Amino acid sequence: MLWKQRQLSFRGQALVASVLGLSLFWYQATVFDMPETVISRINKILFPFVWGKKREWMACTSVIQPLHQGGLGVVDLPQKVLSLRAVLLRRFFCHLHHPWSSFFSLHVASAFNNQSVVQVLSRTHVPVYLINKLPPFYRGIQTAWVQLKGTQDHGSWVIPRPRTDPIPVVDLTAKISYALLTTATQTEHRSIAKFRDLNIPVAWSQAWSSLCVWRFVRLVQDTAWLTFHGILPTADRLVRFGMNVNPACFCREPESLVHLFTSCPFASEVLQWFTIQLHKYHPTAALTTGHILFGFDSASGVPIVFTALLGILCHHVWLARNKHRFEQVPPDAPTTLKSARSTFRFLVRMHKRHCTREVFDRDWLVDGIVGCVNEQDWIRFTRDFIT
Repeated sequence: MLWKQRQLSFRGQALVASVLGLSLFWYQATVFDMPETVISRINKILFPFVWGKKREWMACTSVIQPLHQGGLGVVDLPQKVLSLRAVLLRRFFCHLHHPWSSFFSLHVASAFNNQSVVQVLSRTHVPVYLINKLPPFYRGIQTAWVQLKGTQDHGSWVIPRPRTDPIPVVDLTAKISYALLTTATQTEHRSIAKFRDLNIPVAWSQAWSSLCVWRFVRLVQDTAWLTFHGILPTADRLVRFGMNVNPACFCREPESLVHLFTSCPFASEVLQWFTIQLHKYHPTAALTTGHILFGFDSASGVPIVFTALLGILCHHVWLARNKHRFEQVPPDAPTTLKSARSTFRFLVRMHKRHCTREVFDRDWLVDGIVGCVNEQDWIRFTRDFIT
């Protein structure tokens, strides 16, 4: 209950749920079978906590992916349990005479017509109906082996990995197993098709990676994450959910994600200040819809600080929109820019602690456009980023 009183980001709630909430569960899952009913009940507690509300914003298959791949890193319980079973395969091959392996061998022989564990694991295809004859705990071990596509290579038991060498079973860990299992079951985010239909080109791998730019300002990261997935609760989405809201934006045009940040006169006024700063670095740079929503990719040659600044500006436009919609506060560009610059200065100061001086000057201060570091090792921002 105490965690509900804190204003955690989506990522923060996912970490609390995965690290603290499920920590007591993993030992139990290591030594006992976990029925689907138990896993289902845990998921019914886990995901509402992450969202902080009853309605889930997106599919669980997207949420369980890592942050750098567009998810929140919420634990995929079935795959995590299988990864714990996979560790037992390492123990089996390293300790063939361990007491528990005798029970494994006994159950396998009973289900597979007196075949040994080694013979069963050597098979290229194992029928599901035979696997289902095993007791639930040992069924999980066999299922993990099948899903990991374990095989024998030149006399060694290995687990194949995409685009790299296979890993010997004796080196297999729960972390490696979980990564391989979840990678094999990942699905494409719906946002990829959504923005493709809008004819907005996106370098998705770089877009997801850029989410880490706002790791020190979690609310900005949340806004960017929702924007990247196209699920920010703008009026058009709320109307589709059956909610009785005003579908108009500041400018009385229909409010959508693209319109709010790229076409609305209020957003355009805010972004005009950004364009002035960008042109100090790249006088001929053009600001596209893709840049506003997703930032700049590495091919553009634009430093990461401009992507960070765009995300902050969009976040503060979103805050101004909410104040207008729920508190009837008229949007004001100078006030929004003042708040955004304050957030930006904080973010730059935080990144200074995690960058080398050379990288910081190049990527964040842009060789004096944003500011410089004085003799006292303080950041002195230029006038445009203070007033």
